[in-house]
Amino acid sequence: VNDAPVVMGNWRPQNYDGRYRGRILLRDAVAMSSNSAAIQVAERVGRDNVIRAARDLGITTPLRPVPTLALGTEDVTLLEMTAAYAAVAAGYYPVRPYGIAGDAGWLASWLGSGQTVHRDPAFPMLRDVLYAVTQRGTGTAARLALPTFGKTGTTSDYRDAWFFGFA
Repeated sequence: VNDAPVVMGNWRPQNYDGRYRGRILLRDAVAMSSNSAAIQVAERVGRDNVIRAARDLGITTPLRPVPTLALGTEDVTLLEMTAAYAAVAAGYYPVRPYGIAGDAGWLASWLGSGQTVHRDPAFPMLRDVLYAVTQRGTGTAARLALPTFGKTGTTSDYRDAWFFGFA
């Protein structure tokens, strides 16, 4: 991808650090939280396809097909984001979150539920990208002694910082 300034009408989104790296691997763009690359990729694949992928991962929150969609500006619940990352970790979707009883009977119940799962060959690539975030990107503080995967983010006003991931 080309990590370069983007202009969309009157909107000129910038990378968090204000730097642009030129042509870089998509893995590195995600690792460094390139807003420019995220917007360009979303525009290339189409906002409706971005929303469809979110739906596949279990996001049911209303999502508007706006230019800022790729930057995570739509309000998605913590439970839905956790389920989406669980799908990437497990290698199948959808993951339906629900409460469990205190005993181990839930596992047998779930395994015997006949739940239809959809495997997607993109999951290994997604995990590779999320691994780069914790190894050399903005999520190195979350790196553990075992393989760690995730993504960092901040709100528009820099009030909140977050990390979603798994190990």
